[in-house]
Amino acid sequence: LELQMTLNLPLNEKKGKAVKVLAHLVKSSQNVISQNLIIMTAARLLYESGYLDAALQYYNKIPKSSEYWFIAQEEKAWTYMRKGQPQDTLAVAQSLLVHEFTPHVDPEMMFLTSLAQLKVCDYEAVAKTILDFKRRFQQRAKSLLTIVNNGATPASNQLLQALRKGRVRLLDLGPAALELPSYVSRDEVLLGFVETQEA
Repeated sequence: LELQMTLNLPLNEKKGKAVKVLAHLVKSSQNVISQNLIIMTAARLLYESGYLDAALQYYNKIPKSSEYWFIAQEEKAWTYMRKGQPQDTLAVAQSLLVHEFTPHVDPEMMFLTSLAQLKVCDYEAVAKTILDFKRRFQQRAKSLLTIVNNGATPASNQLLQALRKGRVRLLDLGPAALELPSYVSRDEVLLGFVETQEA
């Protein structure tokens, strides 16, 4: 299903204009904005408008190599939940909740997983997920509070050093990624401040 086809769907005027712009941007090869971000925006617009199957197709277009893959998977899991398919939500969650992906997965995914487990009446798994939540996010929460209170940590300093050389992927930060916000590597304001300081 092409985004262009949604022009025939009943959308309000602002969404209709957004769809036209996105349809053009998706086809264009000369964008200042990341193609993956454009696809994510299209998927979100379709999700918001209730076109869940079309949204799933767009979420599936985000490659695993993309910085947006983890958030696309999470939003895809929410789409399945909204469609009334908690078993598909759990299938997505199973691939995201492996230990190696901890820096890239937000607490919301744990909530969604336990909600899907509750929907399929797997109460033992719900209890396990709730306990796993504390194990996964307790240290990160402490690290983030240290940044808030002290302004810097070894992990945040490593991030700033990396940003001085240009854009950085969270994967490139290694163990330091466990002590930083999941989407800090895509923070345009932070990157702008670092570039200004370097200049």
